[in-house]
Amino acid sequence: MEPILLECEQLTREFPTSGKSVRVVDAAALQVSRGEMVVIRGASGSGKTTLLMMAAGMLRPSAGLVRVLGQDPYQMSPDHRSRLRATSIGVVLPMFHLLPYLDAADNVALGYVGSHGRTEATKLLSSMGLGERVRQLPDRMSAGERRRLMVARAMLHQPPLVLADEPTANLDSANVDQITGLLREVKMRGGGVLVITHESPARFDADRIYQMRAGRLEPVTDPDLV
Repeated sequence: MEPILLECEQLTREFPTSGKSVRVVDAAALQVSRGEMVVIRGASGSGKTTLLMMAAGMLRPSAGLVRVLGQDPYQMSPDHRSRLRATSIGVVLPMFHLLPYLDAADNVALGYVGSHGRTEATKLLSSMGLGERVRQLPDRMSAGERRRLMVARAMLHQPPLVLADEPTANLDSANVDQITGLLREVKMRGGGVLVITHESPARFDADRIYQMRAGRLEPVTDPDLV
């Protein structure tokens, strides 16, 4: 079984602006292996989200290579790339991206591959303390509850790899503890997690830490420096 779940080599992304290109991510390299929690810290605008979206197969790099479970998503057709994300990658984005006309269970089950998505979503939400909210619409739920829905959606199909962008932003301590606990469970069952966060890496039980500055990704050897 392949121990490396995510491998990024010399990932670069440029965006055209005002007649020239701006390099948002500059030759970033990282790996996420089974049973590993990797944390990226960095100021807003440093390129963290762009890097995560390239790693998730959602944004084509200008240069460099991405491998997810040994496969390059950008060498796949759009349908195959979507299938890879649906079965092997759980993505938590900073915006809620919840459909307002679907209740909690159906939002979590959205994109589930199989015929029992709502049943599995209900079980997962119950285990997260949201069993009484499965029929609630998102606009009737708190920010913490909606963030937990996003985490639940990413974890419903038990993907080997979870990529989470600020999963605990602007939440109280209790919600932070619950979400970090859910992500640690992925690591404990042998999955891999990549987290972008402003929280202390210690809250995620991080195995490796990176700092991103102006598009450059640098390993951190002393956690007290971040």
